Amino acid sequence: MIKKLTNLVLFASCLFITLIIPTYAYSSGSQGATEITGSGTYSGSYNGGGQTSTGSELRDYARLAVVTLEFLEPSGSSPKIDFTINKGSSITVGDKVPIEVLITPDAAVSKIEFFVDNHLKQATTAKSYIWDTSYTSPGDHAIKIIVTDKNGQIIVSTQRITVYRPSALHVALIINKGSSISVGDKVPIEATITPDAAVSKIEFFVDNYLKQATTAKSYTWDTSYTTPGNHVIKVKVTDQNGEIKLSTQVITVNKPSALRVALSINKGSSISVGDKVPIEATITPDAAVSKIEFFVDNYLKQATTAKSYTWDTSYTSPGNHVIKVKVTDQNDQTKLSSQTITVNKSSALRVALSINKGSSISVGDKVPIEATITPDAAVSKIEFFVDNHLKQATTANSYIWDTSYTSPGNHFIKVKATDQNGQIIVSTQTIAVNK
Repeated sequence: MIKKLTNLVLFASCLFITLIIPTYAYSSGSQGATEITGSGTYSGSYNGGGQTSTGSELRDYARLAVVTLEFLEPSGSSPKIDFTINKGSSITVGDKVPIEVLITPDAAVSKIEFFVDNHLKQATTAKSYIWDTSYTSPGDHAIKIIVTDKNGQIIVSTQRITVYRPSALHVALIINKGSSISVGDKVPIEATITPDAAVSKIEFFVDNYLKQATTAKSYTWDTSYTTPGNHVIKVKVTDQNGEIKLSTQVITVNKPSALRVALSINKGSSISVGDKVPIEATITPDAAVSKIEFFVDNYLKQATTAKSYTWDTSYTSPGNHVIKVKVTDQNDQTKLSSQTITVNKSSALRVALSINKGSSISVGDKVPIEATITPDAAVSKIEFFVDNHLKQATTANSYIWDTSYTSPGNHFIKVKATDQNGQIIVSTQTIAVNK
């Protein structure tokens, strides 16, 4: 038998360990087994059967046993992790920064640790942490996530981010004027920046791809080759001191809709405070509509299947207002149309139209159009329009319309009176021209 094992040597690499073990000469007599070492002469002998073996002969039986042990990977796989910081937006001192972790497979997790600059901030199973940067110094910082699975395996992920000094800039994003977006739309993206004078560069990003880097405060995004779904719009503004301010929005791009929507507001006439303004939506194809919503300045005014709405401007402030109609088809696809219109201050002018003295009109007639305006003294200009084409612009209260080359059918007559303060009043009528 072998009496002892000595001089065990390990060579380890990754998942394999090699053992080199000296072997021993073996004796079945009283002499026993003796280790064969070095190159010296073995002084003992083996006497069996009338023969004697010397040490040098015994060394011929010595061998090195080489054993390689393979350590297999544990069954199952370690979690895979990824994390986002502030949804990809830049960070300024004072921001409350969400750090969110995505772990797969989720069921294997027993602990998630969040570190900022190697300081443990949270150790639970929660996959998110809000980092308050109020007392954080500007500059680079290391964010680290350590995830421990239920087998005690650990996986680590780190990112470096920059925390900027607070900037006096304030940035707001307006995307498509608040209207929904479908594949193929040309989408205006506008950045409202204050103070404007401090800006040195404005960058627009879509899904973190830089689209424009100038000092222009708007960018038009062509969605012709954009996939339906959510997309991240980001504007990055740099001031003249190198400080940065970002604003982001997540928007949805819908599949293309077969709907087409056009808006008519007050039949194209100007609007003054107090007017009852007809808003009409022309929708094609009409059969596909399940809901029509009318908005004024993003406030819902009516939600039915009616294609018109009358807006009472009695309590509306003078200035610009956004009119929007949102049409939903029977497949829940939406289409929007919007217009910005101006509501003028109330004018003391009053205008009434008389067309052909109330008589019918046939092609070829010379048709008198008369505007009765009160008070007359306040008028600085009177404009007559036929089908929105200007026919006369003077201070005359009447105009003769020659219908010789006019097609039979309905036509739109409009008179626009401007007073000496620049206030405008409009009166319109639709009349029929017979063959």
